[in-house]
Amino acid sequence: MPSALKIASAIAAFSLAAASAGAQTPAAPANFALPHAYEGYSQPEITQCAAASPLRSSCTVPAMTAGRYVILARASATATGAGAVQALSISLGGQPCASVKSNPFTGTKGVPPLFCQVTLLTDTPLTITADFAVENATPDPAGPRMIIRRAPWNGVIDAKGGALAPRPAAPAATKK
Repeated sequence: MPSALKIASAIAAFSLAAASAGAQTPAAPANFALPHAYEGYSQPEITQCAAASPLRSSCTVPAMTAGRYVILARASATATGAGAVQALSISLGGQPCASVKSNPFTGTKGVPPLFCQVTLLTDTPLTITADFAVENATPDPAGPRMIIRRAPWNGVIDAKGGALAPRPAAPAATKK
């Protein structure tokens, strides 16, 4: 096993090499613009939203949109009988993203707010919807409320992670 002194020396040597390489090449400033592969696209604010009914709201993503967005939706209803429940979902062009269903409630209550984080790349307009469903309840007449916010672009298209289970120990050899 290497000693602490050898490890410290290796780290110092690596740090010096990295520092001298950095001194020769100036660091580029951070850039959150869309990559050149997305030339002709933009990441606009999405504000064209409307409630179509007390059970549905929709927002239109303009054509030639690319980038990361966070979609937030919330809704509420007033119970009209026993066993009142409500559900809320977010979908993009008909593709589900997130949904939640409440426990039975009384009085006026909102479902927990939903969020959906997406990376968009669309040549044509895209409709994002928040759908609300109720049983034994009256939905708020204003309908579900939805907010869509741009998120910074950091250059990562996809990332997934997890923990790997350690390998089981090899069986011990037996002596005869």
